[in-house]
Amino acid sequence: MSRVVEQCYERARMAKPGVSSEIRPMSPQLMQTVAERFKALSDPNRLQLLQLFAARDQSVNELAEAAGLTVANTSKHLAILCKARLIKRRKDGTRVIYALDGLLPRQLCELVCSDVRERAEHQLD
Repeated sequence: MSRVVEQCYERARMAKPGVSSEIRPMSPQLMQTVAERFKALSDPNRLQLLQLFAARDQSVNELAEAAGLTVANTSKHLAILCKARLIKRRKDGTRVIYALDGLLPRQLCELVCSDVRERAEHQLD
């Protein structure tokens, strides 16, 4: 289990039942932003693209080839991830290079993927 996932589990274990020190009430506008981020993560192709960033920043063509998607479909998914501020893009000459926008996308993916794997392993026992 990664250090990030261990820290998240430790925080959850230390929290008092029914009381969260980290979750504060949010305005409807902020809740909409949160919902949009989770919605952006609700597609398996977008999750696959996020995993591909673990190796390195990549262009749309590299991502499309690695994911087995068309360039047009990959571009559509990347636009959704950019809008949700999960990835960012930068120009490199004539190419556009995509990268994770901070640590949050990686941490969130690690947390959820680790939980899913652990639950699947326990079901096999």
